[in-house]
Parts: sequence; structure tokens; C-alpha cells
Amino acid sequence: MHRAPLPQNQSPLLPAAFRALPLGAVRPRGWLRDQLRIQANGLTGRLDEIWPDVGLRSGWLGGDGEAWERGPYYCDGLVPLAHLLDDERLKAKAQKWMDWTLNHAQPNGMFGPACNRDWWPRMIMLKALAQHEEATGDARVLPLMTAYFRHQLRTLPARPLQDWGHARAADEILTIHWLYNRSGEAWLLDLAAELFRQSADWANLQGQYALEPLVALLAHGE
Repeated sequence: MHRAPLPQNQSPLLPAAFRALPLGAVRPRGWLRDQLRIQANGLTGRLDEIWPDVGLRSGWLGGDGEAWERGPYYCDGLVPLAHLLDDERLKAKAQKWMDWTLNHAQPNGMFGPACNRDWWPRMIMLKALAQHEEATGDARVLPLMTAYFRHQLRTLPARPLQDWGHARAADEILTIHWLYNRSGEAWLLDLAAELFRQSADWANLQGQYALEPLVALLAHGE
């Protein structure tokens, strides 16, 4: 089945050198397909059967179990694996997670387990939701993202990023740009800018780490 490339970057985003294809537009063959099949038949394809944190009691399935990052991380690998292989068993597993997440958004736009308000695990689940939408065209994804991003734009000044969210905000900015290229709503770029403002200054940190060996050498007169 032919699938069109994803939308190009809208202004004021810089043009990309390449246009991405949606999940499932390219199918693995040969060695890569064999490796993905090993993964599907092994840990990724069976993890929910042996690890309670991503089992039926997961908070991301409405249960009373782990409600932080493990369900979203599982989905971030399960969703693309299921659709790349066009594996009905894995797609059914992934759909269960997507359905609960998409059907249990809160009136204020927040989504995910109500017992955990951390921004970080939602950054991961947003990536899984974007891939799910690309593969299935699920019409619930874009409205959920839009409502959540509006909520986050309202809330971030009083409840700023912390911990992993502070370190990994760029994960969410990718998804915000993904949605912006579909909707063109300018306030999404305001949210991306606020996340960037609150996130770790990786450029400065990397510069410091790169200079440390040189500073040590100069200190020893080498």
C-alpha cells in the first residue's frame, strides 16, 4: 500500500533535508525482518506476560500497578514493531494500550494515570501515540494531543519541568512539531519554546564536558 510522506515543516520551522515516511510505509526484509521477528517472538512480544509492570495491572491500562514510565517505554517499542511486521497479535497488544490512553483523557486535557502527574512519562507516550496515528490514522490522537498541549501551556509556568522531564524535554518538542506540521496552530511553537526554556542546557553542558580534558592538559602544562 502506497503511503504519502509526512507533512513538510511549516514556517517558521526550518525546511528539512528529507521528508519522513509514516510508520508502516516501508517494510523490513531479509536480515532486518529476521531480527525484528526474533524480537517479536522474544522479550518485546512477550514482556507483558512475564513482567507485571507492563501487565494488566499497569496504571497505563487503568490498573493499580506501575504508573510512571514503564508502560510508555514499552509502547514506544511495541507500536512500531507491531506495525513494521504487520503482526496481528502484537497490534492487538499495542491497541489495548492506545485505546486506554486515548479513551481516558481528563476534562482539563491531562491524560494518563491520574495518580501520576509527572510530565516525563507522557513525553514518551506522545511518541507512541504519534506512531500509532501514522500507522492507523486513528482520529482520536490529534484532538488528545491538542488538548494536552493546551493544558501544558497553561500549567507549565506554575508546575515546571523536573528530573527526567527537565533533561529530556526535546523528546516532546519533536511531537509538538509533528502536530504543528498538521495543524499549523502557532501556540504550539510557544509551548515548544517554553519547554526548551525550562529544559537542560545541553549545548552548554556538552561544551563544558568537551573542554574538560583540554583544561586538564593545560593545567599540567602538556
